[in-house]
Amino acid sequence: MLDEQLRNAWRWRERAVPISAVPTLTSEGLVLGAGTVLIPAEGSRRLKSFEGQELNLLALLSAAYGRPIVPSVLGNIERAAKAWSQGDDCLAYIHLAHARLSEPQNSYEAARRLFIADGFMKAGMSPRAVFEALALDPIFIDQVEKLYDPAQPRVPPGSGRTSGQWTKVSSFLADLTTEAAKQLGRFAAALLAPEAAEAAVVFGVLVIPSPNKIRVEGNVQDLPGLHYAWNRDETVIHFTYDSGDGKQRTFTAQLEDDVFRDEHGHVVGRVLPDGTIAFDTAAISPDLVDDDEPKLCPAPGKDRSGSERGRDYEDYVKKFVNPENPTPRGMGYQLANPDNNGELVYYDESSSRERAPYSLVFR
Repeated sequence: MLDEQLRNAWRWRERAVPISAVPTLTSEGLVLGAGTVLIPAEGSRRLKSFEGQELNLLALLSAAYGRPIVPSVLGNIERAAKAWSQGDDCLAYIHLAHARLSEPQNSYEAARRLFIADGFMKAGMSPRAVFEALALDPIFIDQVEKLYDPAQPRVPPGSGRTSGQWTKVSSFLADLTTEAAKQLGRFAAALLAPEAAEAAVVFGVLVIPSPNKIRVEGNVQDLPGLHYAWNRDETVIHFTYDSGDGKQRTFTAQLEDDVFRDEHGHVVGRVLPDGTIAFDTAAISPDLVDDDEPKLCPAPGKDRSGSERGRDYEDYVKKFVNPENPTPRGMGYQLANPDNNGELVYYDESSSRERAPYSLVFR
């Protein structure tokens, strides 16, 4: 049986190979535990691309640390690999340190779990099976699987720094309720003063003024090089922008009812009730996104499991806290906690005795 073979192999490995408690860059690649290679090397000081293997890497790291490892860690590893390939070991390990993959409490058990998980995955076990064997939160499993779904389109080659990265299926603008669209419209009206003639970007949303005239055209003051044009008697809006590789590129979206869709049919923009146009800048091009810029609140997702009595209490509080646009029953918002390795924090409109009335509850 495979599990017995792996146990026997581990007995040999633990005696033969020193345990590394943190990820280490070696001639074999990125190594953790008792010589388990997370990412193999290809050539001198060069890690093999893990594009398409993101789920496998997250599963191995989660097995080693016994907890969910968030996808943002992969960016730190990618930056570390780049610095290492350029001969800057100090910067490479700074990037790895920023991944917050610190030494586990029990390095031996972490190395053993990683070795066993790696063996099973090489024999054909799926990353999901590893996540489930670790008893990780099903919501986390569903989210990372959706994020790295092989059927999901990637940014095409030649698109600058984002080439090959996963694209989003649809913008959050696709999930706006009627009331939320009105609220966004009021926000846009306040953002775009009457004298403002140009579009603006805030919280990752491109807001385009749309005065009552046939042609809407202009530049975006916050994103030099981005130009938009739309004839209101047509259904296609055109964007041109400077990509990360210095080339000028074009993006188009087609109007269907009150939403704009890209060539794949995904919602990327919306005409708000007052006629203002809102676009997700990441949908036009990830090159236009400032990673340090705050974003609008995400769409709600499935909340942690709870009793019906607890749900009844939450619904009661929503009547007072957020009567016009309450979070649907059994749903909540998830944000990454930067002080806890990016693990998801769930919250809604509920209150608790430990906090002021009607405060958000983080759990």
